[in-house]
Amino acid sequence: MVIGFTLITILFAIFGLLVGSFLNVVILRHKKMTLQGRSQCLKCHNQLRWYELIPVISYIVQFGKCRNCKQSISWQYAAIELLTAVLFYLSSLYLFINIVTPGNIILSSISVISFLSIVSFGIIISVHDAKTRLVPFGWFLGLVVSTVIFLVSYNVMLGFYLPSFIPHILGIMIAVPFLFLFFISRGKWMGFADIELIAWMGLYLGIVTGFSAVLSAFYLGALFALVFIVYKLLKGSTYQSLRTTRIPFAPFLIISWFITVVFSWNIFSLIASLFV
Repeated sequence: MVIGFTLITILFAIFGLLVGSFLNVVILRHKKMTLQGRSQCLKCHNQLRWYELIPVISYIVQFGKCRNCKQSISWQYAAIELLTAVLFYLSSLYLFINIVTPGNIILSSISVISFLSIVSFGIIISVHDAKTRLVPFGWFLGLVVSTVIFLVSYNVMLGFYLPSFIPHILGIMIAVPFLFLFFISRGKWMGFADIELIAWMGLYLGIVTGFSAVLSAFYLGALFALVFIVYKLLKGSTYQSLRTTRIPFAPFLIISWFITVVFSWNIFSLIASLFV
């Protein structure tokens, strides 16, 4: 039993490597080219063979360089592949312990596929926002659709129907205060895409847990900003120049959502435990 469960989680990690390779293509080719066609080196445009496209392994074997032109390949490719593998592995632990019901294979399969889709959309949204400070609406829409499919399949599998969705629908309201801040600051304090992601977190998690996840995201962002500022100051940057630096918030929202769901994280419970 334990061996079988371990094998399943390993297979999910391997599948994550393959999906991560595809996500690299999606991020790279967004609005630049179609997803069709052979992969090629961005420097010399040489078409890559199958053994040059093995996730992570090809990057290591080739020492992070193109076999044809010997130019360096971005570490982003291997990093996203590894990240996706780790997240799929952790997701499999969560799904098979908390979600999958052996007596209902169809709905369980839909729940698993839709959850992994949420994770995948979260990855490409986070990376794209980190690089461009933009969140493509099509990707956000995919995130929402995958979430609705997951919530429906999971709740129906549990025997819950319309009333069980009310907390999720009400959870969208956690975005209202941040929408107010967006309008009074004319978009200077938060981007509208961040508001959309906060509403999505409320949809998935509900009001209380959703707000906990959003608050955790702010703490994660603040911690990263502090480390980033110290690092840049040590590298010679001036504090004045750093004040105008914009740090993408979408990655912290996605990370906080994942931690909240998979590890049952709740910052309110942590705060309450400090006073007990």
